[in-house]
Amino acid sequence: MVSFISFALRSLNRVINFQVGIEEVDCLKPHEEAIEDSLKRLIKTLKKCRFQKHPIIVDRDSKVILDGMHRWYAFKQLNIKHIGVCYVKYFDESIGLGRWLRVAKGTRISPGKIVEVFRLNLKRKGFDFSKTRIQNIMDVKDTPSILVPEINVAFIIYNNEDKVSLFRKIHEMFKETVESINLKMDFIPDISLSSKIEKEILAIAVMPKVSKSDVVHAAGRGLLFPPKSTRHEIPARPMMVNFPINLLKSSGTKDKVNAYLRALMRNRNAIHISPGLEMDRKYAEDLVLFWESRWFTVE
Repeated sequence: MVSFISFALRSLNRVINFQVGIEEVDCLKPHEEAIEDSLKRLIKTLKKCRFQKHPIIVDRDSKVILDGMHRWYAFKQLNIKHIGVCYVKYFDESIGLGRWLRVAKGTRISPGKIVEVFRLNLKRKGFDFSKTRIQNIMDVKDTPSILVPEINVAFIIYNNEDKVSLFRKIHEMFKETVESINLKMDFIPDISLSSKIEKEILAIAVMPKVSKSDVVHAAGRGLLFPPKSTRHEIPARPMMVNFPINLLKSSGTKDKVNAYLRALMRNRNAIHISPGLEMDRKYAEDLVLFWESRWFTVE
């Protein structure tokens, strides 16, 4: 049986457990589609890389990918047999699940016109909805809806479809509507609704709230949410593990490549970094950074 490398991070009177290892690409299950342009850029970059720097985050029990979807798709397209993973217990309360909301940005358009365009498109697409005025955006933070924040108008969407289908319908309708009036669709985390909305945001699609069971169930059935649907908060993220690409391309068994990784990790040290580090982005979680101990050996 494969023996992954187990870690226990003690931080703020809690213990965070995770495992690092190498898994077969075909054993893992995505739950979201990729953004095609982002995937193409990543594939181009990976062709030049000698290492997979950071592991993707995977639920140990269901094998569902929680974070690192684009890297998995890229490895799949490049026919790389293995991929570096960090296994976590998804249903542990330390792992949070949020959503990415869709927003419309661009040249200023009268809010009245935006309201009318969305009203017509919601009707044309067969949505069951009602138009209302809201006092506070937080009142609808968990309700599928289209918001025009400048004038506090909301289209509340009623639907009995499964979460994946509803996510897709709202995503496609919002993107089509936004592009029809020469605006650009972008993404913001759902926690942004609790702060002041930026003036450049002209409309917001509040996506359905999903549970961890929704995610695992959909992935298990081969159903995919649209790109950037879920937003997972990981309590501790291992970084700079640097899995050799040649090892990941190896035709060896999972046991064999993990044994080799374990030997490599004997030369690694790790340091705990508190939330807030900025590298390629700002990390709100604890980080565990690995480095080669022999780099710092003085003779």
